[in-house]
Amino acid sequence: MQEPYSAAIRWDEEAAVWYVSETNFPGLAAEAETQQGLVEKIRLLIPELHDANRHLMQTHSHDEEIVIQLTTIHEEAIKLAAASCRGVHAKRDCWQAVEEWRSKATFDWPDLSDEEVDSWRDRSPSRDFTWPEGG
Repeated sequence: MQEPYSAAIRWDEEAAVWYVSETNFPGLAAEAETQQGLVEKIRLLIPELHDANRHLMQTHSHDEEIVIQLTTIHEEAIKLAAASCRGVHAKRDCWQAVEEWRSKATFDWPDLSDEEVDSWRDRSPSRDFTWPEGG
């Protein structure tokens, strides 16, 4: 059996469609409104593209199926606390910037005693752990 083909599918926010963004399957290009719709479209396209591009394919005429690995790629920007500290005070460390931010807060911080915070701690017995042999 040949190495599996692959295709990465992504969501295009602006066009509001799922699309094939990267693939090693010759001629595979598709989009659909839903992820499942795109997978179904790929299932229909693969046999047609295989017949049309047989001379480019790694398969043989006696193969009964083609394996294609579909990978969904989702990208999201997540703001990190440390990243937001950069540039706030370039000459100070991040913790000092956080302390300054806290001192300028426009709300009242809860007045919690050390005992109250300590009471939140999980006091259940810890699980036994041993390292596996040969690891």
